[in-house]
Amino acid sequence: MKHTLMATLFASCLIMPMAAAIGDDAEILPPGGVEIRINRVDAVPPYRAELGDDGKPVLLTRTQIVAELREITGLALNDQGGELLPPPFPRVFCRFETYSVVNHRWFESLIHWCTGQVRFLGLTYRRENWDCDDYSMAYNAIADIAQLRAQTPAPPRLVGRLIVQQKVAWAGTPVTGAHEVITFRSGKSWWVCEPQNGTKILLKNYPNREHVREIMFN
Repeated sequence: MKHTLMATLFASCLIMPMAAAIGDDAEILPPGGVEIRINRVDAVPPYRAELGDDGKPVLLTRTQIVAELREITGLALNDQGGELLPPPFPRVFCRFETYSVVNHRWFESLIHWCTGQVRFLGLTYRRENWDCDDYSMAYNAIADIAQLRAQTPAPPRLVGRLIVQQKVAWAGTPVTGAHEVITFRSGKSWWVCEPQNGTKILLKNYPNREHVREIMFN
């Protein structure tokens, strides 16, 4: 069921060019007994990186990312090993050596698009089927698609998955066990976003920043 729900969200993203290309007067001849519905949706907003004074994307290296996150969380984040290696936790994983800082308005437009599609598809929280990690992974994957549509090439975007122990209720999520949200870097600040409703907060003010288990940038 979990894979079915995620596939539905991805399908809404991937079929957009076809849906947008079909005109109002297009004649569609489906096979007998098959009903086709075409829903017009806006395209995923193309990725936009934060630009420096030189007009080029602002970049951070893996070393800079780890240092900043250690300072803000106050945690000795383990940055050794690969994605599939065992703990120790808390840890931070960067698949690449260099990332681009995101444009804040672009990120807001991405979350607006994603939450709109989730509502349109009728997807609601379902424990272990469509819950916090599904929201986070799906939105991160759609951010990858947005980067494929970017007009100006840039290194991978600084949008990642943030897993915490939810010791403090925040953004509509009560105190619980493990919880997953999104973290991103825009301008000179790190942010946390609850993908289930789009609520954002600076990482330095996030009440569970001291309870981070894992941060992943793919």
